[in-house]
Parts: sequence; structure tokens; C-alpha cells
Amino acid sequence: MHRPVALVLVALYSLLVVHLTLTDPSQGSWAFDLADRVATRVSGGRLTWTETEVLANVALFVPLGFLLAIGLGRVWPAVTLCLLASALVEYAQLRVVTSRVPTIDDVVHNTMGGVIGALLAGVLMVAARPTPRAVRSRT
Repeated sequence: MHRPVALVLVALYSLLVVHLTLTDPSQGSWAFDLADRVATRVSGGRLTWTETEVLANVALFVPLGFLLAIGLGRVWPAVTLCLLASALVEYAQLRVVTSRVPTIDDVVHNTMGGVIGALLAGVLMVAARPTPRAVRSRT
């Protein structure tokens, strides 16, 4: 994936994140219902809604971390941006969206997702680099 394409996808995916995190919870109920159904099925009904919510918060930021790392070409700046984005979301929930409950746990879980996504991208970027032998053969 080319960096400009990844950055366009970051912008588009960010719109989904904003919709799910900064609108009235009923606006994103489809996503929460889906997460609950998937978690219930995969866990055989053993996960509580609180556990499902933690996993959903982690999962929400995996694509963002992945796309940011690809777009920026670096892992740790992508993780930093995920942390800042999550903190900004929680701050906006505190100040603007009164129907939401901001928590530091959400920042931690979102950032964990960003780390997972960015590290996956980092592994793929390293694997996709040409080997020294391949570089020599092209010159």
C-alpha cells in the first residue's frame, strides 16, 4: 500500500472513529450490537459487556495504528498519534458530548489497539524491504 493511499484511508477511518466515539451512543448502536454479538459467539457467552467494550476499544484503534504507521512510514509516531487522538476523543466527550462517559481506561485501551496496529504495520514494512542482495542486483 502506498503512503498517500494509507493517509487517505486514515482520514476516512477517522470519520468512523469520530462517529462512533463522539455522537450519541444510539447513533453507533449498530457497531456496539455487532461487537456484542461477535464477542458473545466467539466466547460462548462467557464475556461480559464490560469485557466486550474493552476489546471493542482496542479493536477500534488497530486499523488506525496500522494505517498511520504505513502512511507515516514509522511505528512510534503512529502510536503517539493514536494516543493523542484517543485523549482528544475523551476530552471532547468530557466537554462536548454529555451523553458519553470519558475514562482514562478508554485512552489506555485505544492506545493498545494503536500499538497492535502500528506494530503489525512495522513487521510488514520490514518484511517488504528489499534485501541487500536484491538492491545490489537492481543497480
